[in-house]
Amino acid sequence: MKKIGNKFIEVCSVENIEKAGIKASMDKGDHLDVIFYKKNRKRLNEQLHQMLTDKEYSVKEEDYKIFTKQTASGKEREIHKLNFYPYRVVQHSVLRVMQERWMKSLTNDVYNCMPGHGINSNDLNHSFAHKLKRALQDRYSVYAFKGDIRKFYPSVDNKKYGHEYRHELKDKDLIQLLDQHNFSNKGLPIGSPDAQMASHLVLRKMDRFIKEELKARYYFRYADDILILSDSKEELHQWMWRIRNFMYYNMKLEMKGDRRVFPVSKGIDVCGFVFFPAYTMLRKRTKKAMILKRHKPKSMASYMGILQHCDSKNLIEKVINQDNRHMKISDFDIQIERPFDGELIKIDKLVDEEIDIVDFDVRQSVKNSGHLWVRMQIMYNGKRRFVKGGYDYIAQYLLKIQNLYMPVEEDDKKLTVKQMEEIKNKYLPLEKVIIRNNRGYYFEGTLKLN
Repeated sequence: MKKIGNKFIEVCSVENIEKAGIKASMDKGDHLDVIFYKKNRKRLNEQLHQMLTDKEYSVKEEDYKIFTKQTASGKEREIHKLNFYPYRVVQHSVLRVMQERWMKSLTNDVYNCMPGHGINSNDLNHSFAHKLKRALQDRYSVYAFKGDIRKFYPSVDNKKYGHEYRHELKDKDLIQLLDQHNFSNKGLPIGSPDAQMASHLVLRKMDRFIKEELKARYYFRYADDILILSDSKEELHQWMWRIRNFMYYNMKLEMKGDRRVFPVSKGIDVCGFVFFPAYTMLRKRTKKAMILKRHKPKSMASYMGILQHCDSKNLIEKVINQDNRHMKISDFDIQIERPFDGELIKIDKLVDEEIDIVDFDVRQSVKNSGHLWVRMQIMYNGKRRFVKGGYDYIAQYLLKIQNLYMPVEEDDKKLTVKQMEEIKNKYLPLEKVIIRNNRGYYFEGTLKLN
């Protein structure tokens, strides 16, 4: 990649500093230093512009406030935090100019702390959960290697990080500004807005090594957590040692001792979920935290958003019904549809093909009054797919099967989700089903034709 110059002028322009200040102050409106900055924004931005252009800006080790913070999982993190003005505004100023360039230098296997990327990003190409679920449907994905780096942020070699941005920049003034932040602290400071992007620059060589040298088909990295899928346990063990050696000799980093290779059928616990080939569950720790906060509608609305991305219908029912007298389902203003795995496939692709029906839902059609709507989880050509639509003949037949096994309740008491699942297990899966089409889709042998 060609080195670029003349970026320092963009970084220290008043317009860029103004936008960086707005970005840095988001969700921090109640902080005293942010309140002061907002009241004096124009004067302070011009003052910072002058400070940068006159080379009077500097960062020292004693400028960091150091304190310990406990995470939700009980781990203690040592936070190194700089004051909002001028330091964090400058960091955001650099990110505004350089972030897009740096993102282009990364592989497509990195998912944290970048615009459009995330665990459940709306952009499915950069959604960790979506791509992992897709990968687990491949028969190649039999075993997984999972590991992370020991004390990654404080262990980063500042010279190695400096080499990474020097590799792309020929602007000496910008390099000097980056050096001031880089060498003012040992390693990457947790709590700094540029630490996440710096971590990507440090680890991008490892990303390329895994994709280009090892040629891993399914590789995922979220911060310093590494996940690789393969059909060979021996291959993953070999890769694990090669990655460890690469980290140690090229980056002076070490992998934690809890690294392991295991079958994906045991579940992959990562990023708040436990991913299985056929379904996804919420991590036990997250589940416990949600239950403790079940009486707080605002907190629960957030958790309900998370639950949309996993198989959670039983959990939702338990949380809503368990002595939850202060809440109503209408308080959340959220509708959750139980997700089916796999890609959506059009029913015309399945005509005259043999499928297995693993699960289904039938309900009244919203658009066409008096008609039924059906959604089916199927196995087709060895892969999980789902199909949905207003197919009356299919819906009627599935509804009749379901009613055959439904118990007759004298008091018409509504069945729980668990009871419904037990009933479904009696007649599912429906194997070797063939769909036909004659003025409507139906199952072979289920429609009386004139």
